[in-house]
Amino acid sequence: MILSDNEEGGNLLPTSFPIRGTLILITLILILIIVIAQILNKKNLLSIDRLFALVGVLLGLFITGLNLLYSNKYLITLGPLITAASFFYIVFQDKLLKENTSTGIHISARHQKIINILYWICTLAIIIMIYWQQGLYIRPLFFFIIVSIDVSTIGLQITFSKYKNNFEISKIIFKILLLSLLLKASAFFISPYPIGIDPWSHEQHIQDIIHYSQIQFRPGADPYYLSYPLMHVFAASFNIVGNLSTKESMFMIGFTLTLSTIFVFLISKKITKRPDIALLSMLLINFAEFNIQWSVQIIAMSYAISIYTILLYTLLGKQKNPLIFKCFSLMYLVIIVWAHTASSFILILSTIAIYSSDIIYRHIYLIDQKEKHILSYTFVIASIVLTFFHWINPYYSFFDLIMNGLNYSVSNELGFLNREPITDHASENIQILDIVGFLIYNLFGIIGTLCILSRKYINNENFALFFVFTGLFFMFFGFPLFGISNNEPYRWPAFIYVSYLIFASVGFTKIISLSSSNSQKAILVFFILFVSSFFMITNSHANIDSPKYRGEIDYKYFIKESELELVKNIDELLEGYLTSDAYMSERISQITERDVRYIPTKVHPMSSNQETIMDQDQCLDYIRNNKIAVLCRLDVERKYDLRKTYGFDQLLNCIYDVGTAKIYM
Repeated sequence: MILSDNEEGGNLLPTSFPIRGTLILITLILILIIVIAQILNKKNLLSIDRLFALVGVLLGLFITGLNLLYSNKYLITLGPLITAASFFYIVFQDKLLKENTSTGIHISARHQKIINILYWICTLAIIIMIYWQQGLYIRPLFFFIIVSIDVSTIGLQITFSKYKNNFEISKIIFKILLLSLLLKASAFFISPYPIGIDPWSHEQHIQDIIHYSQIQFRPGADPYYLSYPLMHVFAASFNIVGNLSTKESMFMIGFTLTLSTIFVFLISKKITKRPDIALLSMLLINFAEFNIQWSVQIIAMSYAISIYTILLYTLLGKQKNPLIFKCFSLMYLVIIVWAHTASSFILILSTIAIYSSDIIYRHIYLIDQKEKHILSYTFVIASIVLTFFHWINPYYSFFDLIMNGLNYSVSNELGFLNREPITDHASENIQILDIVGFLIYNLFGIIGTLCILSRKYINNENFALFFVFTGLFFMFFGFPLFGISNNEPYRWPAFIYVSYLIFASVGFTKIISLSSSNSQKAILVFFILFVSSFFMITNSHANIDSPKYRGEIDYKYFIKESELELVKNIDELLEGYLTSDAYMSERISQITERDVRYIPTKVHPMSSNQETIMDQDQCLDYIRNNKIAVLCRLDVERKYDLRKTYGFDQLLNCIYDVGTAKIYM
């Protein structure tokens, strides 16, 4: 399917680019392949890492070619990126694999103090801005610039530290966690109400558990999470023991997710034996867009991601006390199964990947077959049986739901490039800007992966992690590519990053090590971390207050106090119905406990389902016949803006106006 300039599709770019631009990219990639063929005449083709690099070049060519049929921001950028990164590795393989390559930057004690002072000045500025901006519902662009500078200073401190003792490592870990928590708290407390769609329901579930003093929800509530209540119980315990508000208790889940990144550091340190790479892994994941998103938009999966990270650490490698780690692994397995469905499924895929990678690793690298496996098949079977047992719970059979959804997807959606179009008015430039951080992470991830796959650095634990994130990436991109949407692919990257960013950190250190002078290394470290972190923390997934450069993309996922006061006022005066955009109408129903009708339009931006949209005359008759007042928020994305969809400014009279929302009658 090639869309014309007048058609719309899911994050699709104009046809003029897929046809002309794709042909140009394919031509360039073919030229690269010819150059690679000439280079390989002089080199040994039989090394495993170089074979993987060649596969990467061809994979990039294939992905780029897909733009002739279907184009979105990922296909346009990832194909050329994979090819370019693989080609770069082939050309600079010897230098990248050179022994004792290090990012170590030799900086005088005076300059080290200056960098440390700069970190604390920026951190203090962030704290002051957070304190002053509360209630304004938006953080200035300067705020994100300061955060990115702070991230870069931490990166510099990682590269010049000598790591003579654990205290030096602990100081950097503390700085990473402090900055990460400040950033996430500033987003979470930007509104007195939950951020996102699902968190509103989760807040009510937590309040119900506190109210009833047991795992019980109010009448009419969705019983789904009665079978997966651990996040709500965890948050409720903070509410009771810590005397916190429900919103503050929910943030403790985000706090827990942030703390769990320490285990990314531990995993990385164990498999790389280098504290600088381990600290970089922790730094990258704390400022990755999806880690920030699920630390702010608190749902049950937020809690499950932290458990998944800990469990992955307990599963990998030979521990000093294997029995203790086996007990912990079993305990965390039970917790994650009873915490969230998608997370337990991802865990099953991860355990299968770890176990199967061990077998494949021995055959590819010709390792002694007598060497002990990382993971026993007993644990794999236990995870499958335990998850399946809980999914067929007769009280709420999630297995039936997922199978029905899969059956529908296979019957009605399955087909190569058969994705349901989702309208997106944002320009292609803004769409690409939205994933710049993701692309930078992938550039280093590809190079780091190829380095790790070389015989010089490979071991069974590295290969297991490679298999884990490769399998999850396939599910993330592959299922939507075939039109299957019921696996919620937008939630997978948070789990992928746990293993993948370790490889991205390796790639980062390898690239930096190519520079010979200290000044070049320092500039590269600062510039790369500043750019990648800035585009990550202002990404549409990570950020709900919409910096200017991508304001067209985001949908407003938080509600202001003035808007809820508007709802309360009209609720007291109005005897009929009240309606709004779909997101706000659900909140109105929860707050006022009244019958709320919403005018048919797009359900919400994550949905691929369309409802029939009435024309203006039908809409006006509908409102008058049902005595409906309409709440219009003024800063939602335009395709969800009821004023622009139905022209309420001309049809109805405005009776309330609070600046960001109006009531029409």
